[in-house]
Amino acid sequence: MPKATTCVVAFVFARRAYVPVIPVPAMTDISPLQQAWSEQPQSASACIAWAQTLSRSTRENEAIEVLCQGLQNHPGNRKMTLLLARSLRNCGRYQQAHALLAPLVPGAPQDIDLLKLWATLLQTQGRLPEALAALKQVLQLLC
Repeated sequence: MPKATTCVVAFVFARRAYVPVIPVPAMTDISPLQQAWSEQPQSASACIAWAQTLSRSTRENEAIEVLCQGLQNHPGNRKMTLLLARSLRNCGRYQQAHALLAPLVPGAPQDIDLLKLWATLLQTQGRLPEALAALKQVLQLLC
């Protein structure tokens, strides 16, 4: 039990003190990624890189469009799906993000990023007991 307590304290401490700051790229930095995506629309890595850059630049709607196109070419890509759900959440489209992740959660009990996003979505829907259960699962994985 002390291990879990230490882990919880470290998690809370880390969430308060060490929030990573991701610099937003200048528009000139975005151009090569956009060019790579336009030249290789079948490339999952180009799609993910471009969508992440758009999302970091608070251009969530554009990121959603890119990810939807990417998922047409790579329907089972979990990283794209998670990024899409995160962008949908950032735009306030919680129901769509929830519907996108609902089929993935039972099959990914070890995916910390998925479970954290899932807990956030459940919390926004007022489903606190389920959100807490998902967060407990995350903490168990971290400890």
